[in-house]
Amino acid sequence: MDISLLAGPIIGAFIGWVTNRIALWMLFHPHHAWGPSWFSWQGLIPSRKSDLAQAITRTVTEKLLTKEDLNGMLKDINLRAYLREITDAMVERHLTRTIRGYSLIPSPVRERLVGIVQDLVAERLPERIDDLSPGLADRLIHDMAIGEHLRNRIANWPVEDIEHVTRSVAGREMRGIEMAGAILGFLVGIIQTVALFFQ
Repeated sequence: MDISLLAGPIIGAFIGWVTNRIALWMLFHPHHAWGPSWFSWQGLIPSRKSDLAQAITRTVTEKLLTKEDLNGMLKDINLRAYLREITDAMVERHLTRTIRGYSLIPSPVRERLVGIVQDLVAERLPERIDDLSPGLADRLIHDMAIGEHLRNRIANWPVEDIEHVTRSVAGREMRGIEMAGAILGFLVGIIQTVALFFQ
């Protein structure tokens, strides 16, 4: 068998592998624009990061986690349980600081006194977030500006970290793309060799 017949498939496989490897590399590199202003070159993700951030934010806020979802979750929170924990600590701390000779009061009496005041405060705690003020959940969602914060966080996420996460999650698939290029290049090389052989 003429070894030269393998040159075409081997070269084709190498070219296919290198081409796909470079294409994957160009997703993230160069991280910053490179070259003259009239022909700058930058990786796809770094150059379109702000657009990606906008698209991801729109998808999350309009499809995955809508205002209605957040509103429902906030209104379903048992606010009294959260506030009770906070006010109990505040009552005990306030009594300790304001009552002169508090530490001289017998422990059972102190505990009973604290418990009475805590129960009195707890009776007046709202059960749901809208019990504090109608529409408070809507205002909280608006003030939190979740979409804006998410967009800014993604836009400011270092490209190096994005690349690391992508490769750690899809490293096997990316290597598969490289190998697919080699296989396709090898097959093209075989076809070309056969075509030349039968000319």
